[in-house]
Amino acid sequence: MKEISNIKISCVFKLPLNWRVLLQSITQKRKISIQKNANFLILRDKYVICIFEKNDQTIHFNVTKIKSIKDIFEFLFFFSREYFTYDTHLISLKIDNITSSFNVRSLLNLKEIQKNYKNSNFNPERFAGMFIKFEGGTAIIFRNGKVNIVGCKSVSKIQEIWKELEPILRKSVHM
Repeated sequence: MKEISNIKISCVFKLPLNWRVLLQSITQKRKISIQKNANFLILRDKYVICIFEKNDQTIHFNVTKIKSIKDIFEFLFFFSREYFTYDTHLISLKIDNITSSFNVRSLLNLKEIQKNYKNSNFNPERFAGMFIKFEGGTAIIFRNGKVNIVGCKSVSKIQEIWKELEPILRKSVHM
């Protein structure tokens, strides 16, 4: 019923000076292509990694396709094992966004749910889902019973939002 579907993290690394040459060699060996954009690179491997070079000799990574908090550490091990095994220093790491998916497995009356939340937005002509803003996250609710909670920085915040939302969803099952 409840699961984390994606975590996005930001990391800052100090990499070897020749990191671009090393990256090219590693991606060729792993048969991974590098997508080059104006000011960043994208690697699609076990994780999706967007790489930005900063002016202060550090490299900023945005990483997605992480499925759990424990997988953040798996990414770090994967990255150090498969990409840069030496002369690499992790300077910072933070969780930017946790996305979680739920399904109440019933059709929902979104107009009824909207009555419970002043901070909701539902315009079916523009988008099929209803947005409800909470402190620390947003719930997107669809008529088919699927709910996405986005923008959270912790699993406990997702649980807090779901705990408030679930009873109202259950009362708003479309008959």
